Amino acid sequence: MSVLVFLLALALGSQAENVHVEAKSLMKKDVANGFPLLVFEAGFAVLEVHIKNDSTDAFSIDLEELQVFSKKGKEIERALPTDIAPKLMKFYTGGATSVHGEAYSGYPRRPTQAEMDRSPTIGTASTVGKVSATKGQEIRALLESFELNSGNVAPGEEAGGYVYLKSKKSGNKLNGGYLQLDAVRGDF
Repeated sequence: MSVLVFLLALALGSQAENVHVEAKSLMKKDVANGFPLLVFEAGFAVLEVHIKNDSTDAFSIDLEELQVFSKKGKEIERALPTDIAPKLMKFYTGGATSVHGEAYSGYPRRPTQAEMDRSPTIGTASTVGKVSATKGQEIRALLESFELNSGNVAPGEEAGGYVYLKSKKSGNKLNGGYLQLDAVRGDF
């Protein structure tokens, strides 16, 4: 029985050696166009995760098992889009018109009006002090579209996306940590 456990551990270890995980702590200027930049203002951090499977077996991504640690070894709690969307709602109350292009980072230059018009718009409420119930769903759906998804990465394939963290530190202030996904570690 112990030989079987050893062989299984050896097989999992060799698979993990051929799976590469890279992560980067993002700042506002680093996120993709269309991403709601107010995530950073609401006290969340964003990691961009890229997984490359060079093994001969499929690699399973289970976000429930994902752990993220600071450079001091303290675990950083993961945030879900359902946690973030309600916190962003305070930014979408009051005012009478939609703000076009608020999700465009504009880095390294200011965006043109045409670029801002093509950017996703999550408008503010039409009545001051009130917000539509669908705004939270729109924000959550937008965050989910950028999020790293659970699933399998076939041999020779790659996967990537964002992981959200409950941290007021982001970018260089968060660098030096690592994430653990199954038996694979990725530094950022």
